[in-house]
Amino acid sequence: MGLPEDSRAAFIEVLTTGGVKFVESADGTIRVSWNATPVDFHQRIRVVGIRDDIFRVDVHLSPALPIPETLRDEVAVFMNRLNWDTVMGDWELDPRDGQVVFRLSFASDRVVSARMAHHYLSLSQWQYNRTAPYLMRMLNDGFSAAQAHLDYLTQDLEFSDVRGAPGI
Repeated sequence: MGLPEDSRAAFIEVLTTGGVKFVESADGTIRVSWNATPVDFHQRIRVVGIRDDIFRVDVHLSPALPIPETLRDEVAVFMNRLNWDTVMGDWELDPRDGQVVFRLSFASDRVVSARMAHHYLSLSQWQYNRTAPYLMRMLNDGFSAAQAHLDYLTQDLEFSDVRGAPGI
């Protein structure tokens, strides 16, 4: 039916239109590296056929920053707290190598449009940009998971002023 290939093409279109350099692996994975603050990150996009009429899209985003073994337990607690508050996607920490990943996956029976692809790529990058400063505070400043998460939530309060929002 061509759904995975057509949807993969939508992600490539968004990256190409945005002037983003990417590499396609032999297995069809699209790999993107970004220069970001405070840490560079890598994005991996896969569109995988599950059946003839259904496919899964995986967008993985990971900072180029392995977590030191001494901090992995505390960072895992922070990731767990983040996941409680995250509606789309989830944070993961590989306890073997300390790699942090934000993963956004979904299944569909329709071709992903360029607009949808842009939305999913932007959402994962937004989530990273929103979270990275608090992860860095844990790594560089010795913040606990509880303090980093509290600061993260305070950020939400600072930007959630509903005055002037539609319908309010």
